[in-house]
Amino acid sequence: MTTQGRLSTFEDRAHEVVDALVTAAALVAVADGSVHVVEREELVNCINEERLFPGFSRPEIAAAFDKRAQQLQQRNGPEVIIKALRPLSGLQSTQLVLRIGRRVANADHRINQSELSALKLLRLITTTLSAAKPLVASAVGSPFPGSVCAIASMAAKHSCFVW
Repeated sequence: MTTQGRLSTFEDRAHEVVDALVTAAALVAVADGSVHVVEREELVNCINEERLFPGFSRPEIAAAFDKRAQQLQQRNGPEVIIKALRPLSGLQSTQLVLRIGRRVANADHRINQSELSALKLLRLITTTLSAAKPLVASAVGSPFPGSVCAIASMAAKHSCFVW
């Protein structure tokens, strides 16, 4: 493998992890029906504090958060969440996802029931993805483990989410 090939793979993984972090933050932010600037800023601050992704600027992270929050508010949340979190299966990054989710939930110094439910959903999805071995297609041809699809479907029907 060439050096360029390794760099490209590392950059691809970095994008996947940042996408997962943005998705987790946006999920928690939209859970209560509204997205606050302080939640976006908490995500940006968290990523900067971790210093794991120096290739991403604050405005890029903020824009990605705004875009993902908008996607989640447009009722295609479960599919977007699973697609973004799937690449984390088996990685240590799942703990980072959960930590950022908790910080975003607490960004306004209060965590409501909807945000707690979103955090529980994140934990369920990341735990299920980490334990997932081979991928099996669901009845509709989804390339995600059936149990993860079921969790996402339950979330879509759960009254605490805006979807």
